Amino acid sequence: MKIGPFVVNPDLLIFLLSSLIGYILLKLRLRSDAAMHKNVSDTLVNALILSIFVWKLSPLVFDFRSTIQQPLSLLYFNGGDPGILLAVLLSMLYILYRARKDQVGWPVYLEMLFIGYLGARFAYHALGYLFGGMLDTPALLQMLLAGGTAVWMLIGGQPPGERKRTEQTVLWYSLFGLFFTYLSRDRVPLVWGFSGEQVIYVLSAAAALGLSRFSGGKSSMEINGEG
Repeated sequence: MKIGPFVVNPDLLIFLLSSLIGYILLKLRLRSDAAMHKNVSDTLVNALILSIFVWKLSPLVFDFRSTIQQPLSLLYFNGGDPGILLAVLLSMLYILYRARKDQVGWPVYLEMLFIGYLGARFAYHALGYLFGGMLDTPALLQMLLAGGTAVWMLIGGQPPGERKRTEQTVLWYSLFGLFFTYLSRDRVPLVWGFSGEQVIYVLSAAAALGLSRFSGGKSSMEINGEG
């Protein structure tokens, strides 16, 4: 794709624009609590920047020899599903580190990360279609699922970090998203027959269930106090 005299990787442009929209949504969610706004938003922006770098540079991990032989390939290619998984893992570790250091409860980060992802996921499909891509039935369902869930999270009227509501929403979103992926003909197995996207859905559902069992009957305020 050419923008004036510059050649731009369309996938990277869509990724950046989608991330910006996701960031705008989490800013909207945090607008009612100025006290935690700066720490949380700064941490998530840093995590996003980290994920972009890891995603773009992940061919150095998964195909080191070819990447070293053709270093300019990093400008046009990325690590695909394995790169996304690595980026998500490292970003989550960074967020957990910052949550502990800043003494902000993990339910807040979980909710903000989820809302940012929903906005970015909706925008990714919409922008891809606007830039001339295809929007088949599975992609349309994923876009509507992400957009509808984001609206549900934003209009709930509850303060940021409401643990139980976030865990239940993440669980149901992950289950529906996992089901929709089986409608896609482009699914490429990565681990145990699951595609990279399906692995993320399975891990998200497991995390929601695990966090629910770990926190037991504690309120969001009690968990935040422990952070």
